[in-house]
Amino acid sequence: MASRKPTLQHELAQYNDSLDACLRSRYGMTLKLFKLVKAITQLVGAGAGVYAMSLGAPPLAALAMMTVMIAGPEGLEFLIERGSA
Repeated sequence: MASRKPTLQHELAQYNDSLDACLRSRYGMTLKLFKLVKAITQLVGAGAGVYAMSLGAPPLAALAMMTVMIAGPEGLEFLIERGSA
């Protein structure tokens, strides 16, 4: 019998369950709280970059700051989840 490839929905649920278990065991926070903090950080990063450019900051520096603030939580999520394996 051929094995069935897992669906994207199943893979995402499995990933979220794994991340939730890592967050609860290491940091005492739920997945929902982590996603909320992540979203707020990314929104603040984008807003701060736009605001800095409106004040005359060099665009490259503002875009670099935005990139770090938007990509930072993604990298942190990757490290948290991969650290459990």
